[in-house]
Amino acid sequence: MRVLRGVHPIAASLTLMSAVTVVLWQVKINTTAHHLVYFYLLPIALIAVLYNGRTAVLCAAIALVVADYFLEDPIYSLVDNDLREFGDLGLVCTFGCNCDQSYSRIGATPHKNP
Repeated sequence: MRVLRGVHPIAASLTLMSAVTVVLWQVKINTTAHHLVYFYLLPIALIAVLYNGRTAVLCAAIALVVADYFLEDPIYSLVDNDLREFGDLGLVCTFGCNCDQSYSRIGATPHKNP
């Protein structure tokens, strides 16, 4: 049972990131929207509040690779032609890690003094 408690946050986080990726990928295919990468900040912050910062940092790293593959032009490639796209991914990583540190403190339970 202890193993299942450790796997639950990772499985839930990956499921949430997969759902966000599918929605953003459909938006990218059906519209001409740009800079959809920033929508990954919301689920990363939610993961940091619900679970912990380490799980959220893991999801932020996964989100960078997935966003580069599915959302940045040229689509279905990890090659970026524009330096602004690298900036977008870098900002998401920076903001995501900062949100993780801030929100994981908010979601932490305070210690009781005896």
